[in-house]
Amino acid sequence: MWRYTYCRFGSKLMINFPKATYDDRIKFMSHFPQGEDLALQLLKGHLLVEEVMRELFMLQLPNPQALSGNKGTSLNCHQVICLVEAITPKSNNISWVWVASKKLNNIRNDLAHKLKPNGLNEKVLDLVKFVKSKSPEIDKLANTAGFTQQSDLFIVVMVICSCLSSLKAVLNNSNAP
Repeated sequence: MWRYTYCRFGSKLMINFPKATYDDRIKFMSHFPQGEDLALQLLKGHLLVEEVMRELFMLQLPNPQALSGNKGTSLNCHQVICLVEAITPKSNNISWVWVASKKLNNIRNDLAHKLKPNGLNEKVLDLVKFVKSKSPEIDKLANTAGFTQQSDLFIVVMVICSCLSSLKAVLNNSNAP
């Protein structure tokens, strides 16, 4: 089974899956419906990315409780992605992850708000092509691990999640006393 993935920080290969949080790895592996219907993969994949994104957001706030509860606020996923991108230190060199997350969010919104979303397969292929263009090693690692082209969405969502989880681990370590 796929044991690790990576993202880039500039020219440097960044934290692989073993350094991403264990809970995030288990959550991904147990909730992503590999081999299932495309719509279900997109919805679950989006939820997995959104959860890590919201954790990244809350992790960086000095008083995250102010946003919770009856007197808090509700932010949509796109707003959270934009805010996390804006406030996250050490993330300038992984701008592709924000773009990929926004692309996935747009696909999910089409799926959630339209009975028959136009160009769904093309949008998924665009997302896959975009992420692979930013991390060309994905194909080589996927082939070595025995993945086929039918696993592209699984691999792309895993790369996004593991990159965000790795970033979360970096921020957690930098916030440690």
